[in-house]
This record gives sequence, C-alpha cells and structure tokens, in this order.
Amino acid sequence: MADMHKGTYKKPRAINTVSVAFFLLLATAGYLIYCFGPAYLADYRVREIVHEAAHRYYKLSFLEETLRAEASSELVADTRKRIVDLLGFDDEEMTVQLLIDEETKKVNIVADYKVVIVFPGTEKRYTKHFNNVGESDFVNTGN
Repeated sequence: MADMHKGTYKKPRAINTVSVAFFLLLATAGYLIYCFGPAYLADYRVREIVHEAAHRYYKLSFLEETLRAEASSELVADTRKRIVDLLGFDDEEMTVQLLIDEETKKVNIVADYKVVIVFPGTEKRYTKHFNNVGESDFVNTGN
C-alpha cells in the first residue's frame, strides 16, 4: 500500500538561514551606504563645481593676457573656496589646478582631495581619495 504522507508539502519556518543571511546582507549594505554615502554625494557635487568652473573659463579666454592670468587665479581660488564650503573642512593637501592646453583649446580644472570616513561603532578610519576633472573648450582670441 502507498504511503499517504510521502511527498506532502512542509511549510518553511518564517526565520531560516536564507532570511537571516538576507537580513544581514541588507544590514551590511545599509551600514556601508550610511558610511560612504555622504562622501560620494559630496564628490558628486564637487564634480559639478569643477565642471562649472571649467565652463566659466570660456569668458576669461577673451580677456587680455595679464587680466586673464589674474582672473584665472581668482577662478581657481573661488573654486577651491566653494569646494571647502561644500565639504565642510579644509584638506591641507587638497589641490585645485587650472590646466590649459593651447593646441587643443581645452581647459581642465582638477580638484584632488581626501575624505576621512569614520565607521560608527568601530571608530576605524578609512581615507578615500577623490580626483575630479572638469573639461571645457575655450577660444583664445590672441590678444
């Protein structure tokens, strides 16, 4: 005679190894987003500032040479100040550079800085290096 209980469906328990592993995975992802999210969001905003500064150089390219040099220095100083204001701290090693390529008529604004990320609960620190480049075309009138 056939066994009537063979092959019956056994309902899984609500808490099992798969649900525990999934919860741990979600908790870890949330923790990492909490730790790294603000740094990457600020980096995104810094990238926008750098691209905007590169596009602002276009107006400066029409100035006379001595005025252009002074305005370029002001542009770099203003960009650095905006980045420091956004980040909320002044990294002594942060560099903001204006690189001009006369052959290709391209200008690059480069922002290079570091952010220290502190992991809550462990007080371990991680230093993340960010490098952003904003590029734009410009016209040199030859004045």
